[in-house]
Amino acid sequence: QADEQQATLTGPQTMKEVDGLSQIASDHETFLLDMWGVMHDGSKPYDGALDAVKRLKDHGKRIIILSNSSKRKANSERMLEKLGFDVDDFDDIITSGDITHSLLMGTASELGCSEWEILSKLIAEGKRKVFVFGSGVEDEEYCTSAGWTLAPIDDADIILARGTFTINDGNGVVDKNTDEMKYWQVMEDVLFRGAQRKLPMLVSNPDKVRPDEGLPPMPGAIGDTYERFVWTTHCAPVGDMTEEGAREYVKRIGKPFAECYEIALRNSDKKTAIMVGDALETDMVGAANSGIDSIWVTDNGIHKDDVHSQGAESVCRNFNQNEFTYAYGRRIGATYLTSRFK
Repeated sequence: QADEQQATLTGPQTMKEVDGLSQIASDHETFLLDMWGVMHDGSKPYDGALDAVKRLKDHGKRIIILSNSSKRKANSERMLEKLGFDVDDFDDIITSGDITHSLLMGTASELGCSEWEILSKLIAEGKRKVFVFGSGVEDEEYCTSAGWTLAPIDDADIILARGTFTINDGNGVVDKNTDEMKYWQVMEDVLFRGAQRKLPMLVSNPDKVRPDEGLPPMPGAIGDTYERFVWTTHCAPVGDMTEEGAREYVKRIGKPFAECYEIALRNSDKKTAIMVGDALETDMVGAANSGIDSIWVTDNGIHKDDVHSQGAESVCRNFNQNEFTYAYGRRIGATYLTSRFK
């Protein structure tokens, strides 16, 4: 038990470097794969990725994609096919967007994960008005197909953060690409007004930045900002809100949070499951929280530049010193370390 506690505290010292999956495949039966940063860069597959999937499949492994995409499964299937992957090689493709859509419908338990009590209560009371931070692609259809109506922030029952390009209240759309200054002004205003009302927020992609040039913000960053708004609006001396209390108003769906792992691991033995990912805050934290092994892919994805300049152990150490991550104070590492998914 002392050794186990020490491993949790030291994190980086527990990582074992391996040359691809061949050295660990015999010890694992279920492989949970991140997409962007592990399998592809958004436009092409990484070297060795196509072969790696085929080899896992040939060896009878369960292969499940865990994607923080706020879009539905069909979108991921189209992307994989475009990049040359065979979607039939995957036992399941789980996206944050699909889980969130099921939550909005009140049917998430059918997927194998827990419902959100706050949201379930709204649905039971017939309160289905939503204010949307969107991607600009099918945002309204996404909500209406789950039984929700878009509404202004002062009339909404919940806020949905599924993108960082548009703001949609059902009456009009503010597009960041058209008027970026207005976009940020409206965002600050509606987050403050929502926080005053203690509106719950559902974040359908917990990623805070996209692994592109400049690391542009993602919906997870909206969730963090809103959480701080809720806390600072209702903390002392005007109220008794705590930081932990404010967290209850923001539900993040996807890695590293429980729902996607509940679904992915429902027919697997955790002892032989492993998460393959590039991001410490989502992939590695999620694996640690779920009690499964992990392999950190470092030559691609979000940490690649820092790893190349500082080394993996240093990057992991710096992450563990950051108080503002989804680890929430827990020091994490990875079971294994590899340069790329091969």
